[in-house]
Amino acid sequence: EVSGSDDGWIAIVEIALLPGSGNRVQFKAVDMVGNVAVSEKYIVWVNEPPVAVISSPSSSVTYDDVSVVLLDSSGSSDPDSSRLTFSWFLDNGTEPVGAGRSLGRPFEPGLVSLTLVVTDEMGATDEASVLVRVKHLEEPELQEMDTPTPWWLVALLVGLLLVAFGSRWRTSGTEMP
Repeated sequence: EVSGSDDGWIAIVEIALLPGSGNRVQFKAVDMVGNVAVSEKYIVWVNEPPVAVISSPSSSVTYDDVSVVLLDSSGSSDPDSSRLTFSWFLDNGTEPVGAGRSLGRPFEPGLVSLTLVVTDEMGATDEASVLVRVKHLEEPELQEMDTPTPWWLVALLVGLLLVAFGSRWRTSGTEMP
């Protein structure tokens, strides 16, 4: 877009730049009589977004509701080597259920949708999601024994106890009452 007045002319040019630091820009202006003005060369850095990777939990594993599930984003990175923050969201919620590169937490039984949001220092974000299956862990049922302990097993146990502790009942060759 070019506009002008008696005070001068203004040119507005839109330039699409690539992410990273490989962008070099130099401006050149020519007036109506042929005078040329050239700017310095500028290197323009464009922030690249981070890459969110959920290393754990896996959608191929079924977890139980009494275990702590490891939420791990150690595979996440940033092409610009920016410092990253990590937020974990449950079932498309708006409030994070946890923060950090890795943490552990239990989940209720059912299908759990987890979303990891990784944010770099410039505010660029990336997301990764995983669907986790959590089952209720059934406690084993204790069964009562219907048959009494055989007499010979009781006698064997008493005999073993006497052999193991019998020396404590004797002192100097005389038996203790």
